Amino acid sequence: MHRKDTMSAKDYFIQGSAHYKLEHYELAIKAYSEAIKLKADDAKLYRHRGHAHYKLKHYDLACQDFDEVIKLNQIDTKIYYYRGICHYELNQYDLANRDFNQAIKLKPDYAQAYRNRGVISFKRKKYKLAILDFNEALRLKADYALAYNNRGLSHYELGQYSSAIVDYTKVIELSPDGSAYNNRAYVYFKLNKLAAAMSDYITALELDPDHKLAAIYLKKLLSGIKKTDDLHEVKKGLLLKAINILPNDACIEDKKRFLRKCLTNNHAFGQRMRKPENPLASIISFFGTDPNSYESIKCDESKGTLRQVCESLEFLDPSFVPPYKLSESEYELRQMNLT
Repeated sequence: MHRKDTMSAKDYFIQGSAHYKLEHYELAIKAYSEAIKLKADDAKLYRHRGHAHYKLKHYDLACQDFDEVIKLNQIDTKIYYYRGICHYELNQYDLANRDFNQAIKLKPDYAQAYRNRGVISFKRKKYKLAILDFNEALRLKADYALAYNNRGLSHYELGQYSSAIVDYTKVIELSPDGSAYNNRAYVYFKLNKLAAAMSDYITALELDPDHKLAAIYLKKLLSGIKKTDDLHEVKKGLLLKAINILPNDACIEDKKRFLRKCLTNNHAFGQRMRKPENPLASIISFFGTDPNSYESIKCDESKGTLRQVCESLEFLDPSFVPPYKLSESEYELRQMNLT
């Protein structure tokens, strides 16, 4: 007699649960199915097989199993919740909304159900209604980063940009990632706060170098900077950091040429950088460092400010040699040649 012939529904359930814990969901489904053949009226078996299907994104099959759980008169709040998610993923919004309503009826403090019901309203462009559900989710769960993000999206769609920024900032506090910074950057961009937008796009790409939207919009922001007046809003070091974080392409090469031109143009920053003035002394003066002492330069560059500026200039002009790469005699010689 084969071992399979001697296994009970309970044995198959235990086997399936072991596979599930190991994330072997296909094997778990096979074991649960064998158990159901032996005990077709056990709601627990359908529930667990449904969750395995859910993990594999077999949403239609998961719905079928969750239906069976409910038919067997199992009042289970989470079954309604997960069946609602499955309906949502299948774009069956009416059915999803009905399930989330039922989950909330059974468990009035179910923050996740409020949040998911709000997402359905958002999909239907009912942004004010969505915000009501996100508000309730956040009342029940104050550290719910996803709900803050969803509410921020809703505020954005309603043109309530300041509120959207507040929500995205909260998301960053709770769960900083590339998408959170990208979302806030886009709102800053809409408000023409270029420096804030650029800084957030850069951080998004630092956290997630493959974040395509952040890269696209950062390039768009860079390509839109054409007037020297815009450079008063965006600091030079930030521009250069943005250029460095993006891969080279025609847009970036054009921006390099533009920035080189800005360094010699007749405006606030360019005046302090261009010859015949001493460019190093001008940099130091502009950033508040004493230009008279070689030692102070050597010390200050370790703090980052002077080093960042000099590296930026070196990036733009390969012929420029930062002071911390010179010996004291070389530095003094250059000073004499420049004055």
